[in-house]
Amino acid sequence: PCTTEQEVFISDGALTWKLGSIAGTSLDADAGNALLPNVRVAIYQASAAGSNNADPVFQGLTAAGTATFHVQGLNPGEYRVVFSAPAYEKQEIANVVVKPGEIADKQNRALVRKQGHIVGQVCLRTQCATLLSSIS
Repeated sequence: PCTTEQEVFISDGALTWKLGSIAGTSLDADAGNALLPNVRVAIYQASAAGSNNADPVFQGLTAAGTATFHVQGLNPGEYRVVFSAPAYEKQEIANVVVKPGEIADKQNRALVRKQGHIVGQVCLRTQCATLLSSIS
């Protein structure tokens, strides 16, 4: 499990602020919700005015084998998580609440392939290659 606790002492040391984290998994909706690794994940913090900031506080890829992500050290508050991958529709989870010392987990999202795209593997004897193709 992840440790999400980090302490910051303000001036007199009386206030302790604990950070939280967001964790989840990317899935392939067209393949029975199979794991979909190497999906770009961007996390944005919602502003006090209710609009979303343009710059993500985190962006990276889900793990190659497990299709998971875990972002630690986030300030408590509201976030949105955006998933994107070539040949797939962008997906978003809004209103993800990060609480001090806790993990906002189960932020899973099943991505749907864009119409006119084929994704898979082509194997010839002992060699395989990933197929990512657009059909016009």
